[in-house]
Amino acid sequence: MAKTYLTHCCLIAPPQLNDDFFAETIIYIARHDKQGAQGLIINRPSHIKINELLTDLDISIDVVKPHAVLEGG
Repeated sequence: MAKTYLTHCCLIAPPQLNDDFFAETIIYIARHDKQGAQGLIINRPSHIKINELLTDLDISIDVVKPHAVLEGG
């Protein structure tokens, strides 16, 4: 059976989810492979700086000011 990865997909929490952390969230899956997954909650404030996020995603940055990542639409 072939494995299906979810890179560049969104996970939407169902209304009945009873979990304080994931309730009412939308998660963008930035990376998903045999080594694991990395996602971002895109409808909630974040406490991470943009340069930390880009580094974690292995995105090369030359000059980025340490602004907070803003999530949501």
